[in-house]
Amino acid sequence: MRPKGLVVVDEERIAQVMEETPEVIAAYLFGSAARGEMDHFSDIDVAVLLEDDLPKERRWDIEGQLLDQLFRIVGQDKADVVDLKTAPLWFQRVVITTGRVIYERDRKKREAYERQVLQQQEADEGRWRKMEEMRLRLEVLERNLERLTQLAQLDHDAFMADWRNLYSAERLLQTSIEALADISRHIIRRL
Repeated sequence: MRPKGLVVVDEERIAQVMEETPEVIAAYLFGSAARGEMDHFSDIDVAVLLEDDLPKERRWDIEGQLLDQLFRIVGQDKADVVDLKTAPLWFQRVVITTGRVIYERDRKKREAYERQVLQQQEADEGRWRKMEEMRLRLEVLERNLERLTQLAQLDHDAFMADWRNLYSAERLLQTSIEALADISRHIIRRL
């Protein structure tokens, strides 16, 4: 039994609309509709995987036509259609991992697309991790430079009067050299 207030989505009718559009490879239901949590205030979110070789104007036409047909099924402004290939990568990943396939014309193309998105996301995460590591190394350099600048302001006698100054300067130089070496290795790998 359905909890009171929740709305049922007619997936068969939506799939039929997708089937009538030959450029649609697959369609995903996502958001509250995919989770079975739609209420009267929700809209139906559908993401479509279209053929690769379509010009953007044709993609927009298809998106508009599908939206118009979905409005006829669920009511005006109660649906949203997203062209997956034009959406950000993170969004594509969310759709394929949390959404549900409600129509597919070509399973092999859909599965190849999903593999590609997940591999791209993994590669991007690796790049972001590296970028974050480099940012942290640069912060170490900046912080160390500030501290070394403070130590450099001391005259020779004041610097030597406190043994901690020498050890601090040595440690700051050592960690700066290590950070520079890490950054250099990263740059050389990119060449």
